[in-house]
Amino acid sequence: MTDNSHETLERIAQRVPVPEPAYDRFLRHRDRKERNRRLRAGALALAVIVVAAAIFIREYRSAPTPADHSIQPPPVQDVDEQPAQRSPIEGLEFPMLPVGAQPSTPITGDAVVEFSSWRQDGGSFVEMAIYADGRVIWHPNQNNVGFSQLRLTPAGVETIRSIIISTGLFNHDLNLRRPGSISRLTILRGGRSVFVQWANASWLEGHKDNPEATPSESRDLGEIERLLGDPSVWHLSSDLYADPTVRPFEPSGFMFQYDRNHWDPSQLPSHARDVLARYDPATSSCLIVTSDVALRIARVLARAGFAPLTNSPVSLDWKLPGISGGGPSNPHLSPVLPHDVGCERE
Repeated sequence: MTDNSHETLERIAQRVPVPEPAYDRFLRHRDRKERNRRLRAGALALAVIVVAAAIFIREYRSAPTPADHSIQPPPVQDVDEQPAQRSPIEGLEFPMLPVGAQPSTPITGDAVVEFSSWRQDGGSFVEMAIYADGRVIWHPNQNNVGFSQLRLTPAGVETIRSIIISTGLFNHDLNLRRPGSISRLTILRGGRSVFVQWANASWLEGHKDNPEATPSESRDLGEIERLLGDPSVWHLSSDLYADPTVRPFEPSGFMFQYDRNHWDPSQLPSHARDVLARYDPATSSCLIVTSDVALRIARVLARAGFAPLTNSPVSLDWKLPGISGGGPSNPHLSPVLPHDVGCERE
């Protein structure tokens, strides 16, 4: 990598009541006066009856008088309407699924750079994509924040691409052994995608015979990780930004998938079993659901007593009973980015 490239990398590191018509008010006032007159007459008649009743009771007070208790039968509640026993976690909030959030537009896009990186211990992760229209969408290495976005000019997009390409490591597909996180980068070059992956050998199953990164290559890959890990700290010249303002990115849907094993429907309550059967990702290679459906899935599992293993602004996953002999099932939801195409949408 050239000295200029290193320098560049370091620089980048309701309602008001409507007045009633006068004639309507007059009619209502007239009716109220007539009603009051009738009530006064009725009250006088009632008073006469009460006096007569008092005399009658005094004359015959030795006779037993039954108590007048008004007994109201309890309301009849349909069996199907009986409230179900609440789960301790029912009503749990899901930061990834804010109610009423509007998707960022456009909802699709052509990625020219895709980068992801996560720690071997399964902790926080980085995901970033640069699009041909200049959008940069990313999630930094923080579990408590969602995706953000800003926009570059075409020259800004080409500047970042050039820095990556200048390392000489992205001329063809490559797997490199390197201690630390597992990282993957795909970059568009001349109409073709080049995929490079670097990680500890234990992560590279099927690629253990690939070369180990040299000290120089390892240093360059580390700089790439820092460069793409958080675009909010880039300090590009103003002409390379179409809009430098960092804004929240709201996905148009959520990927619903599962790992390890399929859940066992027979071990789920009926309400959870029915919802999961309707949106079972096993019916396709991947399934994108709307935010409403994602929230329905999360709520029905909470009602069934399944607390999420992860409940962050970018991830929701659960551990469910799996089909016999296959271990537990790990269904999960994650935000869809504009380049996540080719998946079936419910």
